[in-house]
Amino acid sequence: MNQLGLPISLDSKMLLDNFLGNKQLLEFITQIYVDKTSAEIYVYGAPGQGKTHLLQGAALRALADQQSAMYIDCRNSLPGHVLESIEQLNWISIDNIDAINANQQNLFFDLYNRAKQARVKMLISGTDLPSELGVMKDLKTRLGLATIFQLKPLNDKLTMLVLNNQMIDRNLSIDSKVYEYLFKYYSRDVKVLLTAMGDLDKASLQAKQSITIPFVKKNEFNYESLISWIGEDARDYVWLIFIPIVIFIITAVSNGANLTDGIDGLAAGTSAIIGVTLALFAWVSGNIIFSDYLNIMYIPNTGELTIFIMSFVGALIGFLWYNAYPAQIFMGDTGSLTIGGIIAVIAIAIRKEWLIPILCGIFLMENLSVVMQVGWFKYTKKKFGEGRRIFKMSPLHHHYQKSGFHESKIVTRFWIVGLFLAIITIATLKIR
Repeated sequence: MNQLGLPISLDSKMLLDNFLGNKQLLEFITQIYVDKTSAEIYVYGAPGQGKTHLLQGAALRALADQQSAMYIDCRNSLPGHVLESIEQLNWISIDNIDAINANQQNLFFDLYNRAKQARVKMLISGTDLPSELGVMKDLKTRLGLATIFQLKPLNDKLTMLVLNNQMIDRNLSIDSKVYEYLFKYYSRDVKVLLTAMGDLDKASLQAKQSITIPFVKKNEFNYESLISWIGEDARDYVWLIFIPIVIFIITAVSNGANLTDGIDGLAAGTSAIIGVTLALFAWVSGNIIFSDYLNIMYIPNTGELTIFIMSFVGALIGFLWYNAYPAQIFMGDTGSLTIGGIIAVIAIAIRKEWLIPILCGIFLMENLSVVMQVGWFKYTKKKFGEGRRIFKMSPLHHHYQKSGFHESKIVTRFWIVGLFLAIITIATLKIR
């Protein structure tokens, strides 16, 4: 059986009063209601420019005036008996006329002619001019006789107003910077933007956070992207990637701290500098004002973590008092491995794990020096029959000892490098 589009329930929020499109078109439609004259109007424009809003708003306006009205979406199906009531209508909105197929065209042609004879007001929408539609010639001719208006894309100001009205309807307050961010990285299509805002709304409810730039940007690596090729189920398996990475990070930092603990005061002093930096990151991440200003992810309730980190730093400084050259007490593997593990876990907890190579640059250099030394020694021994060295001794601080530098000078200079690395790490707060 030949079919047309089924009448759709109207969205009460899609009113002519909040339509922000062509003002001339709105004035024309309003005048039709005032004059109570018959008219055929055809509007066209790309998807996302408000055609559905306009057509539903017009039908709602007719219903508010105690008139009979119907909204039809040609993308859905309609039994032929619906045509029997066409002459009883005062207003009919027909959306997405470009979606009708060859079998539907005859039914629509009949509907159009009967509605016109009965002086029913018609508002029809499509993506192109009537002459550009893929419909039969007679139908193009009929649509071409209507009063034609084009819906053009909204400017940024009006688009922002549309989005803001939608968020107000949801009792949400959105930072204007969020809209600017969406305009920059998303399509200007209102539908796409509304979908993005809907996703943000759901995510904010789950995370119990307000929708701000830090929340939108997050400034964190999305581990899901590593397995995005799986498809929509990628989120369910992201732990398969995350857990091995966490294990690697904790192992690497722990080992780096352990290797650094080779001369008096080096590991404790370097770790204290790293700890103060992490405390700063934890504090600004837990402060909604600073996190918003710095465009970093807001992490609620990190105040306790900040206190723990500073306690950790205090313990390191207290230990350093007696571990400074010449040392009276020593840390041992248990202490150095624990320090590295604490640093790694804290960095992961505040989502700054990818800053570890910079912040823990001393640990990284110590690790690499051992890897390079051992790797090069084995390679040259296999190739030349004799193992050769890159450094006089590894880890790196022992190389400088063998070069004649005093322990205190080595430690002090390593601290200075650690301070510079900490400053660079902190500077990344605004390099985004």
